[in-house]
Amino acid sequence: MSIRRTKIKRQLSADDRAVERAERTDKEQIKRLDKKFGKGKGAVKERKRLNESSNDKSRQNRTAN
Repeated sequence: MSIRRTKIKRQLSADDRAVERAERTDKEQIKRLDKKFGKGKGAVKERKRLNESSNDKSRQNRTAN
């Protein structure tokens, strides 16, 4: 397999993973990280971002009601 073909294959795979991730909610993503790394371990920055995002959404829902 040529380098060009390998690069294209990797890019297509990355695109597929990005689509799958976009379909998951923040809570689903945290559960997936827990399953992969253990509860609360690994992906520290992503966990922080996901928690902040879900907190912001819950605040918006409370103020909207």
